[in-house]
Amino acid sequence: MNERLQNIMATVFDIKVEEINEQTSVENCEQWDSLQHMSLLVAIEEEFSICLDDDEVLRMKDFTSIIDVLETHNQ
Repeated sequence: MNERLQNIMATVFDIKVEEINEQTSVENCEQWDSLQHMSLLVAIEEEFSICLDDDEVLRMKDFTSIIDVLETHNQ
């Protein structure tokens, strides 16, 4: 799951996969603006075949919180 998310984020933010880690967040990733956030959400929903609710979307501000949300969908 981590690797899939890293690949999605690298593609959406147009950065190297190696630049994405557990500390990657809206705070420290220049490319992570509101438009790219929406693109990220769509890509995540498509890749993992899920539908995110509003609360989940609001929680997804860094790599770790996105993994947490994805794990709740895999239970």
